[in-house]
Amino acid sequence: MDNSRKVFAALFVFSAVGFAILLIRSTPSVHAHDPNAEQIVYEYKVSVFPVNDPIKQAEILNRNGAKRWEYVGLIQPPYTQNGKHSPRSFVAFRRVAE
Repeated sequence: MDNSRKVFAALFVFSAVGFAILLIRSTPSVHAHDPNAEQIVYEYKVSVFPVNDPIKQAEILNRNGAKRWEYVGLIQPPYTQNGKHSPRSFVAFRRVAE
């Protein structure tokens, strides 16, 4: 066996071992749901964000944060269905229900 075949064989073996390790380590753990655990109930709200006013956006975030609302995600992207820029977007917030 010449050197190029030995190098190729070694690379193949190391690649296969590395791939196997990657598969083993990246497999997510599965945890059973504890039926006795207390369920957290959230309430949700939607805030309107002006797209071009970062100061107003910060005010809305700070006001919601002070009332223990946490950011969930964007509900409406800042573009309309026809691709034009919308002057506002809708953002969802949640907090633990009282």
